[in-house]
Amino acid sequence: MDPCRIKHVRSPPTEPLRSEPHADLQSLFGPAPLLEAEDASAYEALKGRIRSAVAPNDVIEEIWVRDVLDLLWETLRLRRLKAKLMRAVAHQGLDELLRPLTGILEHQDLSNAWPVVTRSR
Repeated sequence: MDPCRIKHVRSPPTEPLRSEPHADLQSLFGPAPLLEAEDASAYEALKGRIRSAVAPNDVIEEIWVRDVLDLLWETLRLRRLKAKLMRAVAHQGLDELLRPLTGILEHQDLSNAWPVVTRSR
């Protein structure tokens, strides 16, 4: 048989999964990957917006939606943590930069004054 003459058979379209995924998928995915201080309603709102935009048609697309959701959530979490870490240790970096340029008392005064401004946020 000539491979160029093989007809591609398409499966019939399936009804899109417009509602929440089936319970068996929920048990497969597990609970939302939230830390204690994170807002579950914000996660659910983001999930709703992604599902609405993608409108998954089958289980594979449902898995992709969950992957995108969780990866985006993790990215946002890591950005927040990075910003907090940078604010928390900024005075240490300032101290290291000022030490060779100033006298010991002057760089300590400057770097110690830094957290007073930034830690209150």
